Amino acid sequence: MLARWTVPPLLLSPVQAIAKCNTPLSMMVIGMILGEIDLKALADKTVVRFTVHRLVLMPLAVYGVCLVLGLSRLVTGVSTLLAAMPAGATTTMLAAKYERDPQFATKLVIFTTLLSIPAILIWSLVLTA
Repeated sequence: MLARWTVPPLLLSPVQAIAKCNTPLSMMVIGMILGEIDLKALADKTVVRFTVHRLVLMPLAVYGVCLVLGLSRLVTGVSTLLAAMPAGATTTMLAAKYERDPQFATKLVIFTTLLSIPAILIWSLVLTA
């Protein structure tokens, strides 16, 4: 950016093509791992505990810190909602790459994503009140 140098199209095009594959590939990996998981065991104690931390306690802590610091409503709202987002799909990709229980990571991604819908709704209502 400082040199105002632009990447030649010969190099930029392959990088952009690979970047466009990122989300579909991570979804495929999650789907393959999910196919091996017993859906009855999806919500075990550890997954539920992590989800409560991720969707309730972390946003609550961020909200409290923002209130104590006297930040604007906009900054408080954005920060709190960002803290209430589900676990990212790359969690599964990294767990699979480093052989660190990708089934557990997939459970976390699926469970937090499903429960983030009502959680974000509730946080939005709290923030607009």
